[in-house]
Amino acid sequence: MKVKVLEAMAYGVPVVTNEDGCEGLDADADTPVLKASSNLEAAELVVGLLKDKERRSRIAVEERACVEPTLSPKPVTEKLRNVLFG
Repeated sequence: MKVKVLEAMAYGVPVVTNEDGCEGLDADADTPVLKASSNLEAAELVVGLLKDKERRSRIAVEERACVEPTLSPKPVTEKLRNVLFG
């Protein structure tokens, strides 16, 4: 699992990565993580985000919404409690 990708998503930082960066995550076609197939494509995606504040903001909100239901403190605490105490 790529914790740095999840951390960025939780903090509302738009993520640009490659397929390896999404390994272990449920990042399918509907996930707002931007996936590049080359370094050039990654650079183009980053430049595009820097130029488009509205898109950056929208992706940040969408990414946060993806991690909130399963990785925010409440669901994580509940899962841990179930593991520890049945």
